[in-house]
Amino acid sequence: AGKRENEKLESIVTFTSSISQVGFASLNLLSADEMITPSYCINLCEGEDEKADKVMRLFRYVHPEDRIELLDFMQQAESGKVEPFCKDVRVMVDDQEWKWIKIFLIQKEYNPACGANDVYSLNIDINEQKNAEVILHEEKEKAEEANSSKSTFLANMSHEIRTPMNAIIGFSELLASANSKEEKEQYLQIVRMNNEMLLQLINDILDIAKIEAGIVEFTYSDVDINLLTSELSRQFELKLKDRDNVQLVYEPSLP
Repeated sequence: AGKRENEKLESIVTFTSSISQVGFASLNLLSADEMITPSYCINLCEGEDEKADKVMRLFRYVHPEDRIELLDFMQQAESGKVEPFCKDVRVMVDDQEWKWIKIFLIQKEYNPACGANDVYSLNIDINEQKNAEVILHEEKEKAEEANSSKSTFLANMSHEIRTPMNAIIGFSELLASANSKEEKEQYLQIVRMNNEMLLQLINDILDIAKIEAGIVEFTYSDVDINLLTSELSRQFELKLKDRDNVQLVYEPSLP
């Protein structure tokens, strides 16, 4: 009757293990009595017919760094009581590929006088979970990098917008107090140029918003490089008024 009950219990455990894909194994370290479910072997990349002592004592496909801790638990359990053990370990699928499983080890009973030193073990395939964690970590890093880039962009834009705004305000005041027609025309031209520059900056910001929204429109046109360098030269002339040690060299109308 006792044997039939043990067989029934083992059948229930094996069925439950196969459905849940949670491997279960038990081993008496004194008598070598053992029980192991196929899922336990499969999770460890062993054949389903492997013996429990081979799996639990050797863990031959477990990564060497992780195997040390598992074998250390077994050695401690052979000579005395040991605390429960839980660890995510790597198991070799093939020569260059590893998968992750979680292994639980617990010394259920330690009573050498009665011939009892039982170790129970569970293992669970957590490879998909680990891969998902890696993906989430990478996505988090990308999001943080993008957020940092946006902060840098906004800081740069605020600086770039301030430059033409200062020029527009400053030369508008000078325009009001200018005496000669030539002087007024010069100030007016600078104000117009900075108006265009400010409008271009705003358009650039709007373009970036379109890019982030997935709506990108390209406009192809010829660019007058001499005109561009002329505008840049005027822009930097404003910044260099109080800097005698910096020389700005601009050669107009190059081919």
